[in-house]
Amino acid sequence: LGLPEVTPDYFVTEERFRQLKDAHAKGIITLDHDDTADVGDLRPDGEKYGTVGAVARDRDGHLAAATSTGGLTNKHPGRIGDTPIPGVGTFADDATLALSCTGTGESFIRTCFGYHVHARMAFSNFTLEKACEEALQQVRHFAGRGGCIAVGRDGAIAMPFNSRVMFRAWFDGAGEVRVAVGPDVTPAANVTPDANVTPAANVTPA
Repeated sequence: LGLPEVTPDYFVTEERFRQLKDAHAKGIITLDHDDTADVGDLRPDGEKYGTVGAVARDRDGHLAAATSTGGLTNKHPGRIGDTPIPGVGTFADDATLALSCTGTGESFIRTCFGYHVHARMAFSNFTLEKACEEALQQVRHFAGRGGCIAVGRDGAIAMPFNSRVMFRAWFDGAGEVRVAVGPDVTPAANVTPDANVTPAANVTPA
C-alpha cells in the first residue's frame, strides 16, 4: 500500500499511556461509563473517547446499525469481550429493530444481547423498550455494565443503560436533535414514522 512500516510504540500516545499507568496504579480495569467523575463536567480533564454507535431507520422503514469499539483500559491480556460483535452488540433486522451496544463486552456476549432483544419482539410481541430492558437485566446477571441505543421498525426509540452515564443523541418527533448524558432524560416513545432518517447515536466506551 506504500505505507511505511513502524514499530508498536508508534501507536502509543502520551495521553493513553498516562491513563494506563493510572489504572495500573489503582489496580483497576476502567470502563468510561463509570469512570466519568461528574456528569456536569463530563470528564475532569475533558477527555471524550470510547465506543461510537449509530442506528437508523430510513423513510422506507429499513433499519441499520453500526458500532466502533472503544475497549477497556488495563484489560487482561488475551481478553475477548468486544461489544460490537454482530448479533450481540450490533444488530439490525427490518422486522424488529436496529441496536448498538456499549459496555462490558463479555457480559453482552454471554447473553447474545442483540438477538435476544430481537427474539422478544419477534416471538413475544414485546415493545422495544421492554425487550431492551429485559435483555439488559441479563447483562446485569453477568455483572455487566453498559447499555444500548435502539430504534424499532415503527420508529420507537429506546436507550436503556445501567452504568453511571451513557453519552447519547437522537432526533425527536419534531426533528430536533436531543442529547443526554445521565439517566434524567428519556427520549420520546416514537419519532415521526415517515421521517427521512431516524438515527440515534452513543459516544461511550465498550
